[in-house]
Amino acid sequence: MTVGDPARLLFAASQAVDMAADAVRHGRSHVGNLVAKSGTDFATPVDFEVERLIRGHLHSATPAIPFLGEEEGEARLDEAARWVLDPIDGTINFSKDSPLCAISLSLVVAGQPVLGIVDTPFLGERFVARQGDGAYVNGTRIAVAEIDDLHEAVVGLADFKVGVGSEEENRVHLALLASFAHRCLRVRMHGSAALDLAWLAAGRLHATAMLSNLPWDVTAGMLLVREAGGAVYDFDGSPHDADSRYTIASAAALVAVALGGVAHVTQPGERPSAAQALPSRPLDLRVGDPVLREIRRDGLRRGEIKVVPPAQPPGKPALPATDA
Repeated sequence: MTVGDPARLLFAASQAVDMAADAVRHGRSHVGNLVAKSGTDFATPVDFEVERLIRGHLHSATPAIPFLGEEEGEARLDEAARWVLDPIDGTINFSKDSPLCAISLSLVVAGQPVLGIVDTPFLGERFVARQGDGAYVNGTRIAVAEIDDLHEAVVGLADFKVGVGSEEENRVHLALLASFAHRCLRVRMHGSAALDLAWLAAGRLHATAMLSNLPWDVTAGMLLVREAGGAVYDFDGSPHDADSRYTIASAAALVAVALGGVAHVTQPGERPSAAQALPSRPLDLRVGDPVLREIRRDGLRRGEIKVVPPAQPPGKPALPATDA
């Protein structure tokens, strides 16, 4: 499906994001109260202001293309073409004076992003991709880091959920965290899915995993990763699309090993636990380790965990190690 001249569409999108980035920067001084959208999600008045700015500009510049925003919706998910916006991905970060937040705008045609912009107003970087034309940050072409060993990888994970209904998803999330923590160089939680995907495209992360697939969170970043030479897929390795359960991305050479850290803790219909993610070798976990607490809650006793008591002051006998 043809929706218009790609250069004109990119120009219109860039103008809209220019205005939005200014609004985000100036809005930091009057964020106002968090607005509860649900038991687990929040927005600020600036989120709504940015969405209305971009919606209005794109409606004038591209009136034939529907618009879907995270805050106020409108376009149906089955539209043949639509703009998709997260006005501030990382709202909590934004409201707490962290620079780790981003504007994420994409043009989705036939279910796949063909244009994407991720702008970080407080970091001064704009990531742009157009289908078939590569991915860029501030005009410089970027590419995923080609590594094939997960032990050398920095992996970005999405936030834990909070509030009603979070327990089951966080059970999987904790298992996933345990899995990657014992397999990769470092795990990071930045609080912005769009930022994680953009940084993966730029080689700053090597894999990302999100237990969700919300179009405003991922579509712009997905295109950045693909155009930078990476892969985006579901927990079973199938190519990512609108029906995917999760959003996992990595350098192409890491797909198999990344899936190894995901698939056995994210099977639909199962109740995974942190213990499933642990390697078969014995581990030493400190008292209070969250993985250990989760294993205790589940009542899983595998004989693989040894509790190491806190160090004792000089002159006092050390407490003996015990089984979990």
